[in-house]
Amino acid sequence: MDELTEMFLRDYRINGRKSLDDAEARWEYHLKPFFGGMRAVDVTSEQFSSLRGQAAARTGSKRDNQSGTGSGQADVPPRAAIDSAESGSHAEIS
Repeated sequence: MDELTEMFLRDYRINGRKSLDDAEARWEYHLKPFFGGMRAVDVTSEQFSSLRGQAAARTGSKRDNQSGTGSGQADVPPRAAIDSAESGSHAEIS
């Protein structure tokens, strides 16, 4: 996952994406502790579910008071990535 993430962040740098700092922080503080050092092919839907459960526990009632956006959902992978992991397909990164 480290190499894949570095490729993703490199693309953000090359294309001057305004959300680069946010993407780097989300990887470093939320996803890397969970997925760092793993091979992407070894990531399972159960691991995504576990991460989502941990994020929900951390954010607690914040998520309950939100209408689908905001800081409470920043801690979890995009829904498209989870759906593709569960179906066995690969999500496209745009």
